[in-house]
Amino acid sequence: MSMLQAGGLESLQNAIQTWLSSGKAKLILTIIFIGIGIFVWKNLDRWKEILLTVIGVVLGSLIFFGAPKLSDWFVQIFQ
Repeated sequence: MSMLQAGGLESLQNAIQTWLSSGKAKLILTIIFIGIGIFVWKNLDRWKEILLTVIGVVLGSLIFFGAPKLSDWFVQIFQ
């Protein structure tokens, strides 16, 4: 899925959100989650580094998907 096929950033976000709510995406994300769990279990000495990376990815995803709501909230503060 390219930016041109999606027809803009908002359409791209909607396409990603729709795909993430599908059954295939849930299966893939479950496998990734289990894989991350196994990786953390085998590398417990690096848990802080792994935790910061996971938190960064989660926060980045939340900001990406929440950008329209965050921008509306930010604009309302300064009106």
